[in-house]
Amino acid sequence: MPKKIILSFLFLGILLAVSPTVQAVIVDSDQDGLSDSAEVQVYHTDPNKADTDGDSVPDGQEILEGTNPLDPNDSTIRTIDEQILATQTQFFDPDKLAWYIGRAAGIAAFILFTISIANGLLMSARVSIPSWPVFLSYEAHRTLSWSAFALLILHIISLTFDKFFHLSFAEALIPGWLHREFLSTLGINLTLAVGLGIIALYLIIIVSVTAEFRAKIAPVWWRKIHYASFLAYLIFLAHGIASGSDSKQWWMIWIYSLSATLVFGLTLVRITLALRKKSPQENSPIPEVTE
Repeated sequence: MPKKIILSFLFLGILLAVSPTVQAVIVDSDQDGLSDSAEVQVYHTDPNKADTDGDSVPDGQEILEGTNPLDPNDSTIRTIDEQILATQTQFFDPDKLAWYIGRAAGIAAFILFTISIANGLLMSARVSIPSWPVFLSYEAHRTLSWSAFALLILHIISLTFDKFFHLSFAEALIPGWLHREFLSTLGINLTLAVGLGIIALYLIIIVSVTAEFRAKIAPVWWRKIHYASFLAYLIFLAHGIASGSDSKQWWMIWIYSLSATLVFGLTLVRITLALRKKSPQENSPIPEVTE
């Protein structure tokens, strides 16, 4: 019995002796998930301040996440904020302003050229729109053509200022002059893609300029020259698909698809009407044979 009493008092004495140490280990004055002793001896953070570096992340959470509780620039929240900011700004990079302008001008020129071709096919097929005089259709066709041409010039000039592509005027005006190891989004050599665009540009110039002098050109020759607009469209379409940085984007695929469907559909209609016009009339009277 005395031995049990002695052991009890001994255990109690040990407990009382180590209790301050245990208390110091488990005390967390700032409730940040780290004990005061750990903050002072191990992490060198402030035991009375839950967020020592003031980055809105408690010291204990930073230790668990592997960031530095003494560095306000090292935290998960800051990393997430930087990622969000990068996502918000990646759609517009000031250093790529010339590229954005050039690409937008090229797409807009293609859309206007498509509408111009469609309008010309409707006029040649004698398709009239109620309350829309024929001369307005011609003026719209002319305006659309020259607007597309102006946007093509903007497209070229903008790319000469682009810091990455930095197209020279010789490369922009002479097919095959561009010699670089660049590949387009579709993996096509840009020498070929840019060359197609230059050829389309010259064809559009020929068609637009001769249209201004229609009265001075024989109708047969003017019509033959004007047929070059279809070739210009095909080459322009190939240039856009081959060189465009947005060629894999769904909205650009829709633009190309709708454009091609509209132009080729109206072309088939125009050809069909022309063939019917040349074919003999089904209801024409059969001449009588006299003896």
